[in-house]
Amino acid sequence: MAKIKFSIIVSMLFNCIVLVCFLLQHLFGLFEVRTLAIQPGDWYHFYGIFTTVFVHASTQHLLFNIIPLFVLITLLLNFYMKVFLRVLLFIWLVGGLGVFFFGADGYHVGASGLVFGLIAFLIISGFVRQNRTLLTVSLLVVVFYGGSLYGVLPLSPTVSWEGHLFGAISGLIAAILWRDKGPGKDLHLFYINKKSQEDDEYLHFSN
Repeated sequence: MAKIKFSIIVSMLFNCIVLVCFLLQHLFGLFEVRTLAIQPGDWYHFYGIFTTVFVHASTQHLLFNIIPLFVLITLLLNFYMKVFLRVLLFIWLVGGLGVFFFGADGYHVGASGLVFGLIAFLIISGFVRQNRTLLTVSLLVVVFYGGSLYGVLPLSPTVSWEGHLFGAISGLIAAILWRDKGPGKDLHLFYINKKSQEDDEYLHFSN
């Protein structure tokens, strides 16, 4: 119980930072959207890779990201605490670099790349690890957020689908890179056992 409380608190703190940045941006006008955005190929604004997560174009844009971000960070920290920081930073930086080098001209803002990366990591990792608890988490993420993955397609000129795509790719890579860290395999689909005195084989299922 303490672990889940800690995960929720950390997730809330992260989202509070995102929310405060949004208020400073839109209510007090302390900075423009493009100031902290990723501007592909513009080395003067290379720092946007690190700051774009904290910038959102509208209240709707913020809500679309901050709600799933809270859920996904909580899940990541609760079930993958040993690799939490490595996975989060990897998705954040690699996804941002993908947009910086291959994104379309313009200003790419928002935490959606991080959201897509966390979705991909949580889905893939449960299957890769063959852990019953993590597989359950994977299936829940598929049910609630799997449908959003169509966002990796260039369906709208005003949406940074590149951010979604490279976020998802970085999450997939992270799931493979750290597949041996944290909770291990405890789910065996089946194994083959040949009886010592007979030639026929039997499939024994276990869970």
